[in-house]
Amino acid sequence: MKLRAIQSAFFAKRLRAAAPQLAEAVVEAAASALHAEAKPGAEALAIEKQGARSVVGSNDPVDAAREFGTLDQPPSPWLAPVLPLALEPMRAAARTAAARAVSQFGNRKK
Repeated sequence: MKLRAIQSAFFAKRLRAAAPQLAEAVVEAAASALHAEAKPGAEALAIEKQGARSVVGSNDPVDAAREFGTLDQPPSPWLAPVLPLALEPMRAAARTAAARAVSQFGNRKK
């Protein structure tokens, strides 16, 4: 029992040290999942890294006009209806990325 506690403490310490890599893997996986789910609505979608964050969006003025409307046309949102459908794939991708990062973390050589 004592050995198991020592191993658990050692693993927890190593896992805390790897938190930045785990966070990066999870953010990247969630951004990729959102990009894949929303891509059919806008061909100009791109993923842009901003520090520890990833932003999925479009710089195309046509997409912005369609989403928010203009003085001449009412809004016809394409992204808002997709977001609820994209939540579960984003969560699944984040969980998978975290599990993959943890399993690879244990197999890395020092």
